[in-house]
Amino acid sequence: MDLDVLSTKTTRRRRTEDYLVVYLDIFISEANLDQLSQLGLLIESFTDPNECTTFITRLEDKKVFCLIADQLVEESILFLNYSPLVTSIYVICINEPIDEFLTNDYTKVKGIYGNILPLIDALKRDVALVDRNSTLVTVLSSALPSQSINTLDAMFMYCELLKETFLEMNHSEQAKRALIDFCKREYADNKIALDIIDEFDQHYEKHSPTWWYTRDCFVYRMLNKALRTFDIEVINKFGFFIKDLHHQLQDLRHTLPARNFTLYRGQG
Repeated sequence: MDLDVLSTKTTRRRRTEDYLVVYLDIFISEANLDQLSQLGLLIESFTDPNECTTFITRLEDKKVFCLIADQLVEESILFLNYSPLVTSIYVICINEPIDEFLTNDYTKVKGIYGNILPLIDALKRDVALVDRNSTLVTVLSSALPSQSINTLDAMFMYCELLKETFLEMNHSEQAKRALIDFCKREYADNKIALDIIDEFDQHYEKHSPTWWYTRDCFVYRMLNKALRTFDIEVINKFGFFIKDLHHQLQDLRHTLPARNFTLYRGQG
């Protein structure tokens, strides 16, 4: 069965971000989906627990934050709690009383909520925490221990050659347009992300590349994952941005004081 037909309402784009919100409910509330869209993350919604578990099982390399309605907890909680891809579980308790044992016996359950708003606040904090604990992509550190040094050296050299290629290229306005069009397809169902993509399109030169990269938006999410998973298609789309970012960092290197200092990728 095609994965794209499994969800009740699916974004059909699941390659370019590390994080994914899965919403499992008997009745999918459009109001709840609108509220969740404020997170700026990809959202997949399901009314059937079996379709939901099948979808998660077939995912690769994602951190899943799962929202589940009280009526579906009993038949789904065991799988969700022990799925290696599920990071956190949030129970929406409106119709059925939920025993507090859930938060004790199932370690991934972060809370039981009577409505969606406090749940979203908790989800924002947890996503930010996971994000801060995730290191900036390094191809070498993500390699399996069994890989040979020669393989790692080859990967490193390939990355260097790719970077040098971007630096040598004369990127036209069409390069930015290709990235914008690609991002809009990836985030077609996410109004918050689309607004930021439009802002990037219209006002890219107004801010520095480091400003865009440190902003909590599609730029660092897509680029980080592409580098970590070595997704050449996405890396190529960001070629002009990588070149601009490299040049800005080179300029900073020459203008900042010659001493050690700490860099942070900011949130916000």
